[in-house]
Amino acid sequence: MAGQNGSSEAAAPAERQSRQRVVLRQEVATKLQARILTWSVIALNVLFVCFAVALFSVHNQSTITASEARSTYWGRLGIAVACQAALLWTGLWQVLAVRQSKREGRVWSHRQHYFAWTAGGLMCLHTAYAAFILASLSSTLAQPNCGYNWRVLAVLQFFQWTFFSASLFFVLARMKNLVLWRGPGALDMPPDYRLLMDRPYRDQARAHLAILSVWMLLEGAALFGMITRLKKLDTTSLPTYSCDLDLKALSCERSTSQIVSSALTFALVITMVLIWLHLVRRALADHEQLPFTHYRSTHMFIRVQSRVVSAVFTAIIFSLLFMSLVPTLQGNCVAAADSQVGNVAVDLSMTVAAVVLALLYMPKAQALDSPLLQEFLQDFSWTQQGIAAAVEARNKRLLQSEAVDSSAKASTEEAMTNLVGFLPAAAMAGVAKLTGVQDMAGAVQQLSREPMFCMETAIRLFYWVRLAYRQEQALDGEFVNAATALPLFGLDQHVTVWDDKTDTHCVLGWSASQVVLAFRGTASLQNAMTDIKAWKITLAPHRRVRGELVKAHAGFATAWLNNGFNEKVLGKLREVDAARTGSGPLRIWLTGHSLGGALAILAAVEIRRAFPDSQMSCYTFGCPRVGNAAFTAEQEEAVPDTWAILNGMDPIPWIPKLGFKRAGNRVSINVKGDLILRPTYFEVSVMQRGNNTKHHMTGSYALSLAAILKAQFVPSKAFPGGAEGVRQLAAAMDLGAALTLRHMEIAALEDQKQLPSLLELGTSKQPVDPSKRGRLAGCAGACGSWDCWPCGAAQELSKLDKEHGGGEGGGADANAAVNGQPILAREEVT
Repeated sequence: MAGQNGSSEAAAPAERQSRQRVVLRQEVATKLQARILTWSVIALNVLFVCFAVALFSVHNQSTITASEARSTYWGRLGIAVACQAALLWTGLWQVLAVRQSKREGRVWSHRQHYFAWTAGGLMCLHTAYAAFILASLSSTLAQPNCGYNWRVLAVLQFFQWTFFSASLFFVLARMKNLVLWRGPGALDMPPDYRLLMDRPYRDQARAHLAILSVWMLLEGAALFGMITRLKKLDTTSLPTYSCDLDLKALSCERSTSQIVSSALTFALVITMVLIWLHLVRRALADHEQLPFTHYRSTHMFIRVQSRVVSAVFTAIIFSLLFMSLVPTLQGNCVAAADSQVGNVAVDLSMTVAAVVLALLYMPKAQALDSPLLQEFLQDFSWTQQGIAAAVEARNKRLLQSEAVDSSAKASTEEAMTNLVGFLPAAAMAGVAKLTGVQDMAGAVQQLSREPMFCMETAIRLFYWVRLAYRQEQALDGEFVNAATALPLFGLDQHVTVWDDKTDTHCVLGWSASQVVLAFRGTASLQNAMTDIKAWKITLAPHRRVRGELVKAHAGFATAWLNNGFNEKVLGKLREVDAARTGSGPLRIWLTGHSLGGALAILAAVEIRRAFPDSQMSCYTFGCPRVGNAAFTAEQEEAVPDTWAILNGMDPIPWIPKLGFKRAGNRVSINVKGDLILRPTYFEVSVMQRGNNTKHHMTGSYALSLAAILKAQFVPSKAFPGGAEGVRQLAAAMDLGAALTLRHMEIAALEDQKQLPSLLELGTSKQPVDPSKRGRLAGCAGACGSWDCWPCGAAQELSKLDKEHGGGEGGGADANAAVNGQPILAREEVT
């Protein structure tokens, strides 16, 4: 049984499933493409602010003639023309891409429609704004004798501000739509559609009244400014212009109305930016309470907008400050003229935002984008038996995703060729190669080679992680012991390998065909000393990958090599391999938690070198970064089936930082039941970075894995086919024993009132009365048992922490895993 770690919100109804869904560029963007698009916005807006400051310095020169001012207008006209061309070209591309998707019969989800309309709406509004700036510059340059048509400029400036403020209002309103709806009818909304954007337009309009009032004030200030300027022109005699006229010598008196209008306008823009920041924080906070799997696309959209629009707003504020407000307060004639001609720095900033959002949220293009959707790489299998079928289904989905009517495909190619025909074919190929774009054949080959995460494997190896922490030589603990661990992989023998000086510990189990190696994490002062040696050393033999020396964490590498510890492990593997009677390759499983995960990563490289034909998998839990980029590339090539499992806000996987890179495919889990495999560049920005050390403990990992299983029986949180996958998983193994948790039987997982709890508690946890559970810290209202599991388990785990003193697998391991945001309760939305 395969699990699709994609967004169920985009799934089409049953009668439409035969049609392929639309794929937006953001869904297939490579890491390099995403970085280029987002970081270019920040870099360009920094340049635009510098441009505004440079113009401000020009305004404050001792002398500047009308001819010199006009020369700057010609330069700005060129910039305005470039902005308008970029907007029109991108807008046309977006329209053609949307039309083509409809010709192909592709299905647009409600969310995708919203994203595309947001990008398209901003594109239209800003194109109009840019057109009026272009008109102002053209009108000025068309005047004879370097003069100014002040009446025309006053009217054109009003329209500039109208479309600028409309763009601000539009962006704020679209962000407001991404917050959770808490008004009437909230409890009757489908679980996957609980945002303001999912409400009727009437409710959305009422929710936007506050933003609308600020926009009306901003529009009123612009209208007041235009009327004031026109009245002043009726009562003021204009100077006779000539190209050698010194504009600094002119008298530009500051009227009270002008100062008030400029200050009010700037204050209102600041207010709208602050409202924007508030809405972003609120939308993110609301999404933290919602299942990530079902709200993945909106969560991504919020993050993308926050990166793009926040940088633009910052540039706009500085541009208005230096090119409008300060010059008005100074009574600077040159600046006064420039402000009416048009703020090109703002035009540049808004153009970048509109173009980037349009590129990200238009249907992907076959010439520029990979057919390999990230969601294909995020598929997983619940059971080991289902891996082959899941891989086959994944490959089939890739082929189906590009299967469209041949006439429609020809139309796509023709439209795109006409649109981007001015780009040389060689340049197009170079861009595609630079950004990692593949053709269909390359995508199929890559996908067939990609490993697939298996939940059953992760849980079985997690038990071995717990086993590695046992101190007794016989490994016969009450809840974690060799007698339970060996049958998980059909093993019949085990041995422990030690190094006394570094206190490095490994448990090795084997049978005639396979081996499991589990490395212990930090459990002693010697281990702590290993952890803090966070500098890099060159691994022997010296070698380079992609031109860089292979280096690793000094402490981890020393622990692996000290006193021949690595040779002890390799020697035992050679003994097992020599005693085998089968003809197939040796099956090797590696795992470890924390320091143990780092040792497993180091071991994987050497074991692959010693056993090149073996079949290897490596699953780590809370593993820190082990080496530099060269080492990580070497390790991932040696063992592609490597998975780095991160829990909640565990800080350890994020260190060391400078010069280190994480090894393996990332898997993020948390106690809310979220499972995110191989997150994209944008998804990584959504994840909470680690800042809670208790999330690092093994008990926390156990509860998060259990939360994922239990979530499959809650419609608002489940993956497609998740419930059946968990049933097959439960039939294949004893989930409670493997995770050392109670209430892991299928009946208990289906019952929302029975919550998983640690076996170490000694007494079974009684279900909490919902009326009392709602009063626990962090829970909102009298919420249901599953929704407030993080809250309901907190007291129990705190008790366990005290009883066991924070030992491995005890309360210190699990307690903090329940300190995150609770899943939204029904009562919270009233």
